[in-house]
Amino acid sequence: MLIRTEEDRLKRLAEAKEIKVKIPLEFHIKLHTLKVLKGQSISDTVELALGRYFQALTVEMATAAPAAESLMFHAELAHPEMPH
Repeated sequence: MLIRTEEDRLKRLAEAKEIKVKIPLEFHIKLHTLKVLKGQSISDTVELALGRYFQALTVEMATAAPAAESLMFHAELAHPEMPH
């Protein structure tokens, strides 16, 4: 499908997609327990958890990038003969 506008692209990204995954039984029991105790669907719980995970990962990657660049700079100083 050809995405014609930025608005179309954003709408498409917001669409919910169903996937099938295998998880350890322990996770399934914990998800079901949360469903019973909180009254929140397993899908909503997983979506919330993934959102938080990806947000934390983005922050982690943003803070790790300057450190990685610094390491590369110091490696180049120590070994200028190495190709970059």
